Amino acid sequence: DAKPMKDPRGLKWGWKKMETHQVIQQLSHPRPCIRHRAMAELAKEGAGAIDPLKFWVINAKTATDRRNAVWALTRINHPSARVIIRTALRDRDPSVQQAAAHAAGIYRDAAAIPQLIKLLKSKSLHLRREAATALGCIGDKQAVPVLLAASQAGNGRVLEHSLTYALIEIGDAKGT
Repeated sequence: DAKPMKDPRGLKWGWKKMETHQVIQQLSHPRPCIRHRAMAELAKEGAGAIDPLKFWVINAKTATDRRNAVWALTRINHPSARVIIRTALRDRDPSVQQAAAHAAGIYRDAAAIPQLIKLLKSKSLHLRREAATALGCIGDKQAVPVLLAASQAGNGRVLEHSLTYALIEIGDAKGT
């Protein structure tokens, strides 16, 4: 018996007329379709959205808002966006770190390797898995000893697979 919502997907919101900061505020909207639309609009804006998103990644109060800002930055293929994503690898919330690790892997961001190596020691198996996956995508041989050491710890099957596959992706038979 729920009442129908007017414009539940925000199709009539006038997204094109919104200022960047107004679009960024929609990253915390309770409806997922609005949050995803905001990310898409910020991606279309490109480099112009990077500085406002940086402020959001650093200062947003909730992990959800910071994580959504990281996802928006992931859609912007620009070196400045990579720098901010590396900042998010040090966020206090593991879900934000996990999103940033995913982005680092997508863009094969070699500058993120030191922080990804640190994340392999996290208590969160999910975060460790994403860090291993990103290191495998980046493919730098300096990660091999760390991945081997991480594979000795008590890991679940999914993390074991991620560590093994990362080593396979790096392809350093001699180092392995």
